[in-house]
Amino acid sequence: MFEFIKKIPVYIYDFFISTFLTIVAHVQMIDNMDMRKGNFLDVGCGTGAPLKKIADKLETYYTKIVGVDLHPEYTDQAKKLFANDPRVEIHNCDFYEVKSVVGNRKFSSILFSFSFMLMPDHVKALMLAQSILEKDGKISFLMTLNKKPFPLLEKLKPLIKKITTVDLGKVIYEREFEEVLSIGNL
Repeated sequence: MFEFIKKIPVYIYDFFISTFLTIVAHVQMIDNMDMRKGNFLDVGCGTGAPLKKIADKLETYYTKIVGVDLHPEYTDQAKKLFANDPRVEIHNCDFYEVKSVVGNRKFSSILFSFSFMLMPDHVKALMLAQSILEKDGKISFLMTLNKKPFPLLEKLKPLIKKITTVDLGKVIYEREFEEVLSIGNL
């Protein structure tokens, strides 16, 4: 019974976030992505459900697919999902510590799967991503951006986290995101 209660955030995440938002966005993104030979990094892979949905399309391009997520209950689920797929590695780590699990590997594609808005220091996260990116590699972002202030959403996101433990990050505004990209020369 305790194990079921412990996994409630996983079930909420998979049902509400993965199924209705992330999987659809991943499928659309992968159809429009400039894929390159090499390694693929999914930052914020969650339970792995969205990555699983696009893994077959990725395998024709990428020799290794790596997923990282901060939440051990999510990565435990993702590891089970990919247990029989030697191309995929799942790691439980803070993105800022990603080099401790990927070593000196470089990635031809890095995807922030609705995780960029969770990063406390966007510039630092972008610089870290660039440091593990192959020359001519691509960084992609799946995220919602707002053009103008949205105070209700700013209050709603922390409330959702408090009720469900699912962290949707802070509200990101286009201007703010563009500033980060300009600092990183993207």
